[in-house]
Amino acid sequence: MDQAAANGHIAVVKWLHYNCIEGCSREAITKAIVNNHLEVVVFLNGNRTKGFDIEAIRSDNPSLELTQWELVYYREEMNGWMLTVPSWDWYFNDWCQSVNLQKRVGGWECDSERLHIQQ
Repeated sequence: MDQAAANGHIAVVKWLHYNCIEGCSREAITKAIVNNHLEVVVFLNGNRTKGFDIEAIRSDNPSLELTQWELVYYREEMNGWMLTVPSWDWYFNDWCQSVNLQKRVGGWECDSERLHIQQ
C-alpha cells in the first residue's frame, strides 16, 4: 500500500484497504503528502489510524489543494511554516493573501492564529 499511495494509485489503495489487514504504514500517507496526491491523503487520513510524519506537511512544492487541506486539518502543526510559492503562480499567491498568510522574503509564513480558513 505504501508504494501505491506514494504513486497516487487511489484504486489500488482502496482495494488494499478493504481487502487486506496488513500493508499500510506511516509511510503511505507521508509519501502521498510529499508527492501531492490529495485524494489518497484524504482517503488514508479518514480510513487508517497509522498517522504520518508531520514534517511531510512542510514538503517543498505543495499543491494549492493539498495546502488548503493541511491548513484546515493541521492548522496548529503548520504554525510558523514557510510556504514557497512560485511568483508566476498568481492564483496560489492570491489565495495565500486571501487567507491571511503573512508575506515574507522568499515566501508566505503561516501564523495559525491569524488565518481565515473556511471549512
